[in-house]
Amino acid sequence: MTDFPTSPYHVDTSSDPEIQEVSISCPLIRNVVVQIGEKVLVASDFFIKPANLGTESVSDQKCLEQFISALNTWDGPGVVIIAGNLVDFLTPPDDSEQTEPDSPLFRALNLLTNRASVRIYLLPGFRDSKLAYDRVASEKLQRLFPFELALKVELQFESIDGIEKVLVTSGREYDPLTRATDPYSPVETPWAQHLISDFWPRYRSTNKSRWLEGVDRLRDPYSSVRFLISRMTYQKAARVAPWVLLPLILSFLIKIPLILSLPGINRLRYHVSSLGPRLAFVGVNSLIDATLLLTAILILLRRSYSRFVNDESTTTTSFDRNVNARLGGARAIEGGYTGTIVGHFLAPELCQVGEGFFACTGSVSQIYVETAAAFGLPSIFRPKDQATWIEIDAGASIHARLLSRTSYARADSLIEQILVAKRRDKPHSHGQLASFPNGNDYREDRPLAVTQIRSRRIASTAIFIVGALNLASALTPPIRSRLHFIQEFLPVTVSRTADALVAMASIGLMFLAGGVRRGQRQAWIFVLALSIGAASLNLVKGGDFEEALSLLILALYLISKRGSFRAPTDRPSMLRGLLALVFGAAAIIIFSSIIIFSYAILVKHVHNISYIGVFAAASERMVGFSAHPLPGAINQFATPALEFSGLCLAAIALFLAFRPVVDRSKGISLRFGPRSDRERARAIVANYSKGTLDYFALRDDKRFFFAHGCVVAYANYGSVALVSPDPIGPETTKDQAWKEFHSFANAKGWIVGVLGADENWLDHYQASGMHSIYVGDEAIVGLKGFRLDGKKNKGLRQAVGRMRKYGYTAEFVDPSIIDPSLKASLMSVMSQSRQGQAERGFSMTLGRVLDPADKHLLLTICKDSNGTVVGFCQWVPSPGINGFSLDLMRRDLGSHPNGLTDFMIVSTIEYLIDRGYEHLSLNFATMRAVLSGEMDSMTQKVEKWILKRMSDSMQIESLWRFNSKFDPIWHPRYVVYDNAEHTPAIALAIARAEALWELPIIGRFLTPNDGQSNS
Repeated sequence: MTDFPTSPYHVDTSSDPEIQEVSISCPLIRNVVVQIGEKVLVASDFFIKPANLGTESVSDQKCLEQFISALNTWDGPGVVIIAGNLVDFLTPPDDSEQTEPDSPLFRALNLLTNRASVRIYLLPGFRDSKLAYDRVASEKLQRLFPFELALKVELQFESIDGIEKVLVTSGREYDPLTRATDPYSPVETPWAQHLISDFWPRYRSTNKSRWLEGVDRLRDPYSSVRFLISRMTYQKAARVAPWVLLPLILSFLIKIPLILSLPGINRLRYHVSSLGPRLAFVGVNSLIDATLLLTAILILLRRSYSRFVNDESTTTTSFDRNVNARLGGARAIEGGYTGTIVGHFLAPELCQVGEGFFACTGSVSQIYVETAAAFGLPSIFRPKDQATWIEIDAGASIHARLLSRTSYARADSLIEQILVAKRRDKPHSHGQLASFPNGNDYREDRPLAVTQIRSRRIASTAIFIVGALNLASALTPPIRSRLHFIQEFLPVTVSRTADALVAMASIGLMFLAGGVRRGQRQAWIFVLALSIGAASLNLVKGGDFEEALSLLILALYLISKRGSFRAPTDRPSMLRGLLALVFGAAAIIIFSSIIIFSYAILVKHVHNISYIGVFAAASERMVGFSAHPLPGAINQFATPALEFSGLCLAAIALFLAFRPVVDRSKGISLRFGPRSDRERARAIVANYSKGTLDYFALRDDKRFFFAHGCVVAYANYGSVALVSPDPIGPETTKDQAWKEFHSFANAKGWIVGVLGADENWLDHYQASGMHSIYVGDEAIVGLKGFRLDGKKNKGLRQAVGRMRKYGYTAEFVDPSIIDPSLKASLMSVMSQSRQGQAERGFSMTLGRVLDPADKHLLLTICKDSNGTVVGFCQWVPSPGINGFSLDLMRRDLGSHPNGLTDFMIVSTIEYLIDRGYEHLSLNFATMRAVLSGEMDSMTQKVEKWILKRMSDSMQIESLWRFNSKFDPIWHPRYVVYDNAEHTPAIALAIARAEALWELPIIGRFLTPNDGQSNS
């Protein structure tokens, strides 16, 4: 991100002496000392117009009154900072003649400086950037109230902990549309300035129409394309909407005599009693016609304008307007600031970033906010009377608050007021929204992934239920009166065919529910087409209006939530599904035709049958029809067999066609990934590792997602992206990196799970809409308090003493520079004690030993009295605890005194104590709190009984008791999952990742076949 120049004297002062004077009057940064007991108020974005443009709107005046009332209650010393956009000099353009601006706010600020000891600082923003270089404009404003200019203000608070610094900027430097390379240059015009000064004024109506009102006050300027579409829809096209309904009304009226005349005009009197159902039939038929017509129009419009919309407004609903400023604030906090406050961005915010805070003032003016419309119609942009600002109290420590006096105004047109999806506005607008420290955070932007997951979940559930109901309807006889009514117009074979097609469409909907749950666009398209088609078929098969209505409501919901279904499908799987469908169907039809024809000729001696007829009959029965007859006995057995084969084939094809994007990398060369990515991840782990599991992010089977100097390590197991450990990187940006990874995985249709999550990260996962479940504890030994004396440690002390008595010794080496002969001995020991073909572990195992690329690891080698290697432990560095974490522990299968493993660990502890380390992380104890009886509910008692039965093969209880000997600190670990229905998939992914199929008994149920194991 490009910041302002490092000095105000960057300009060439020799050519224009006046520039130097302006630069000094508006320096790059001013240092402002705030004494204990003083208060600081920061506000921005008032958009006050010069006097020759008229007074502010009624809404702007209302916002100013709210802010001025807060100023009038202030009677103490302090500082007021206007963080940009106090005056709007961009309308009209700067080259026009402008008069001195005027506002009640200026008079209130002037009275405040006279009444109390208050200093005012004004930061030129985007709209009033000329104050930085135009001395005449700034002097005119200073005649109205006293202030000092600066591009940035560094607040220096005196506290009991020393000086705490808070940086305040206008925020324009974090917006690529308004950023200036040289803020002192009068000729530099950012792109957004041309929009406001030149482009939008050309298209404003000269009459009373206000259809472009608010285009320069959008909370998200990137939504300008959707703003234009919304205004053209509701304020332009809505005027002619009644004329659009006229053809539909005429269509309805024309169909009435046609429907009534089909049985014959002379029989009309016999059908008076059925006039109501006939009109309902006509109405639904017209509704379907309108739906199909509207769908065709929308498809054509999308084809015509999708490139324009996507280029100008790509995923803007998911765009976090404050993210660049927040990341800039994070860098400032890393540089020693306690907090950062910005203006310019109209979404108010106050949240903790690392050990400090980031705040956005919002605005004191009317802005326009995008709001969802009912029925999936284009978004509505509602005016919002927003008055928000930041206050900081200087005491023993600083205390920041985000204050608000905000309310929604009525939408600009009647149809917009009616169609606003959420008309009940939350009364959040008055009072304190957030505070720092020890307070709640406030952000207006809800993560898009959370909204999308909820929409997908509702849609998939509704699709399955509607599909099941329609299948039940297709398998039950229709209502007789409705069927008779349909048969007056259509042959009975048409109704039967429609019934079969509804059954097939219902099964297709139920199968496609999984693809919709993953947000796949292809599945959404198919479901939408099947819903509309099946709605029509329900009317034909028996006049089932209820089923048709449910399908149309489902289609309407899918259209309204269309933005949640953009995930791709797995193209290789789709190709395999298509090939399976085509070649599988061809093989079944050809083979069954040969069998049926041969059986009919040779066994039943039926000679009035041809192979072509049998082939056609078999083909029809694969899709549920039976127009071509087969001999009775043959038809009895062949028809259900072929229908079942077609159903199974379609299910397999659908499963393959709508699989999520999967990782197909095979072999070590691809599993390692690009070398640059691995080295980059290694550097991040080396610089920012704080967790005991962080080094295990460098496993060979993990991939990396990078964002803002952070890395998220994950591996794909089918449709599951399994993350372990928690994100690694700077404390100020890890949360943002996780949100972007979650959105990245959600866009691909992956199920996200986290294995071995730290307790401190649960709030971050919960903010992403995820849930957690306790799975056990990690044992961390405190080295400073470790002792072998005392009755409690008698068994451990005796085991270590016994090993030393028999001449066993421990050596410590760096495994990256080990001697080749010693390496061969270690590998021999490792091969003896490993169980199974795979090395178990994912979250707490590195998966490799003695690799020269792994620097600063520790290897504990145990030798017997003859100098033979009998066991070893590999430890990975864990800077967060100033110690090491256990990676691997191996011993040979020979006969040794009891206590070999205890001896290696105790020797390592003593070695690390002598070198000033503080902690050592040991094994993971699964469900320790349950086994130890700390959780004593009935559910936990059942879990305890099951765990004890599983301990023989999985060493669950024995690992807990072994770790307890070292009196560790128990650090809980969790599995995090996104939704309950995904827990089986995540559990299987964890089983594959931890190589649990290598375990006795359990493994036989988890072992994948050869094809799956390499996926």
